[in-house]
Amino acid sequence: MTAEQWIDARGVRTRVLTAGPNGAPPVLLLHDGGWGASAEMSWERVIPVLAREFQIVAPDMIGYGGTDKIGFFDRSGVKVRTEHLLAVLDRLGIESAAFVGNSFGGTIAVRALADPEARSRISAVVSISGTGGPWKTEKALSELTRFDGTRKDIERYVELLGIDPEDAEYVDRRLAWAREPGHYETMLAAHLQVPDVFPRSSPVSQDLFPESLRGVDTPTLLIAGRDDDLLLSEWTRHLADELAAAQIMVMPTGHSPNVSHPDDTARMLGQFLRSHLVPQPTAE
Repeated sequence: MTAEQWIDARGVRTRVLTAGPNGAPPVLLLHDGGWGASAEMSWERVIPVLAREFQIVAPDMIGYGGTDKIGFFDRSGVKVRTEHLLAVLDRLGIESAAFVGNSFGGTIAVRALADPEARSRISAVVSISGTGGPWKTEKALSELTRFDGTRKDIERYVELLGIDPEDAEYVDRRLAWAREPGHYETMLAAHLQVPDVFPRSSPVSQDLFPESLRGVDTPTLLIAGRDDDLLLSEWTRHLADELAAAQIMVMPTGHSPNVSHPDDTARMLGQFLRSHLVPQPTAE
């Protein structure tokens, strides 16, 4: 059974979904970064399966769902959210966890591997359609940043993510999260056009990525959607060339198989996490 709770994570009021047995290997599920994203919008169809074996923690990241809508303009949004996620683990008494993310959540998980402090808290990584930032298609760059607040537009948006826009219940709930006070402003903050005379502090676009991952040996699974037209197909190879322990898998899906194909996704995640987080059973 999935429980909902609010915690204080270093001053950030944070909504968290939890499930699974205490003492089981912890798995941190990170949602996508689109309009109306939240923990359940990405993971509610996968959590019941994974929670049979793992301790599941699925927070709403800063700016999303029921978590505080705040912005920091003197550091990257990835860094801010990574620090927040580590604070969530601290608050729940979890030393380390597998980081499993879809889209922006996958980017957070991959980027965290380049930070030695964060990496020490990560037992394994799975990125589903999360490239770390680069290798987006022109369609993604032109279509994902806009949203007019209407139901018709959220239908357009979820279809871009590879999710059935005819799933009325999903669309309605995602729209409700997209209309949460402060969400729109937080989302737009990342796309503010700042004159060149005002340099940004530590912009993600100017760091050494993916070279910053070189030699990292954390077990990593990179999952791509064969029909994902938001990402260039070579993104997995670029990351695997740097990561020492990366595996690549391709699913016959779009950008969000965790929503569109939850059973297949849960099975794939379970196999990977089981092999790296718990001992394999011995044959009798």
